[in-house]
Amino acid sequence: LVGADFGAAAIAEYQVSKRARTAFNLTDDPAVTINGFPFLTQAISGDYTHITVDAKGVPIKDILKDVEIHAELRDVRAPLSDLLAGRTDNIVVGDMEAQVRVNQADFNRQLQANNQRVQTADITNVTIGPVSEQRVNASGSTDTDPDDEKADQEALKQETDDTTAGMRVGATVEIAGQKVDISVFAIASLVNGKIEVKAKRVELNGSIGSTLLAPSLQAQVLKLFTPPALDPG
Repeated sequence: LVGADFGAAAIAEYQVSKRARTAFNLTDDPAVTINGFPFLTQAISGDYTHITVDAKGVPIKDILKDVEIHAELRDVRAPLSDLLAGRTDNIVVGDMEAQVRVNQADFNRQLQANNQRVQTADITNVTIGPVSEQRVNASGSTDTDPDDEKADQEALKQETDDTTAGMRVGATVEIAGQKVDISVFAIASLVNGKIEVKAKRVELNGSIGSTLLAPSLQAQVLKLFTPPALDPG
């Protein structure tokens, strides 16, 4: 009986995954896990205690093409026929906790759109990595060494605010007629369901280390790396 129950759950998960891929125009089948035992009892009643969904390549509006979503759905009310058919109109979720990841390519696309808006040179070689908010806000006058990677990782572990995060954007831009490699330190915030990125400071990358960009140029570059809010839907 246990084997039959797990087998039935696997079949249901597979069917839901296939239907969701078609319904939401995904590039890959999402991973769907119907938690709880026994599955058949939940399926007959239409009440599911916990469903986990992981999806990649989710397109949202015009700018976001490759969003990753991880969702924990609890106390889900859904007729089995609707789940298997991919219909969502009658599905009721009691509680949901979700994480949305905007990938580097989507952020770069938003930067390029902002680049056209402010009419500046191309941004190339974009890379994105997490840093502590302490490092984003660091300056040459602080007691914190902004280049201390170990201290930064420790500070990152201590940060608990789920609505803000520090980030470092590496890129090549044209400054005073020359292409230079820079690091832009920014804060990403979740505000009213939208992701806002505010660039705070800029460093020039060089063989002798990182140096702060002249204040007269800082404002220009910071504006370039503060795009309009991203709306993940």
